[in-house]
Amino acid sequence: MATFLVEIIERNMSLLDFSSDYVNVNLSFPNTTQHVASILIGGWLIIQKNVPDTGSIFNRFWIDYRNGFGDPTGKYFWFGNEKLYQLTVTGNWKLRVEVQSNDTGKWYSAEYASFRLGNEASKYAINLSGFTGDAGDAFNVATYPTWVTNGMKFTTIDNDNDNWSNGTCTNDESGGWWWNQCGTSGLNSFTSEGNSWGTLQLLGLTPTRYVKSGRMMIKKN
Repeated sequence: MATFLVEIIERNMSLLDFSSDYVNVNLSFPNTTQHVASILIGGWLIIQKNVPDTGSIFNRFWIDYRNGFGDPTGKYFWFGNEKLYQLTVTGNWKLRVEVQSNDTGKWYSAEYASFRLGNEASKYAINLSGFTGDAGDAFNVATYPTWVTNGMKFTTIDNDNDNWSNGTCTNDESGGWWWNQCGTSGLNSFTSEGNSWGTLQLLGLTPTRYVKSGRMMIKKN
């Protein structure tokens, strides 16, 4: 069934020949009869969008992040960790992250040639490699090793899997994420000043690490 999901995405890409910026598609997944409304941009499948303000909905429980929530055409969207696992368990996938600096309004990007999530038993641990881009590698580059988030398990307000002994990183207005202690990357904040891509500041690209808007996308290699 996982192969079938991949074929659906590729077929839509091929038919459109990347000629349209936004493409609406419906995906089918195992153990459910409900199609998942999704959006492709130039062949990239949107898996996350966050333009945080007072209406943000990222302060969610494990089951919500597992199944997905929000609207891919709106401000807030999470594709769902279980669906991401089912997609990335077969074939080779890459991840693209796009962030807009809260200081300058400029957009930056980071791409990873290899992107994969573990299953739910592994707490949807993330594995990334092959970075390129001008935003910096905020999953791997950090002031302290305990802020590196690549390889970390997913944490939510009701399922604490991070390495912070004094609490949970999600209680710091940071939303569900692959937290360490806590981390240089974090794009699911539910406040306007919580989203961050720390390498923007570490590399001297912007005065602070904060992100005004951000989105994540995947594509099969």
